[in-house]
Amino acid sequence: MLAENVEGIANATETVEMLNQAQENLQEVAKNPGIVGTWLQGLIPDLLNFAFQVVVSIIIYIVGSKIINLILKMFRKSMERRDVDTGVRQFVLPLIKYALYLVLIFIIMGLFGIATTSAVAVLGSCLLYTSPSPRDGLLSRMPSSA
Repeated sequence: MLAENVEGIANATETVEMLNQAQENLQEVAKNPGIVGTWLQGLIPDLLNFAFQVVVSIIIYIVGSKIINLILKMFRKSMERRDVDTGVRQFVLPLIKYALYLVLIFIIMGLFGIATTSAVAVLGSCLLYTSPSPRDGLLSRMPSSA
């Protein structure tokens, strides 16, 4: 019976020590913000930087669209003054428009750190794949309607 009391006291002492250790650990955790707090503190400047980039890119897109519309208006008036055929105008003006918007998109991609060289390479490979080859026949890579 004495052995049981000694063993019970030892268990109680171990329990008290474990509780004290847990309390010290909780106090240490309360002093330090922890991994999530540190991550959130590091995330705030990154989010602000990203939000700034988004605002700048929206402003660049709006200004770029206005410039593109002015350029298209100049081309349209120039073609009308020179009496260029309507079919040529309908072909050239959208071509200029889409080319200028593509340049604007590349500028905005550059703001976000996306390498424009890889985007140009992908675009070039897409154009190369869809263009017909002279040795394959005229419409070899076009989808068939059969």
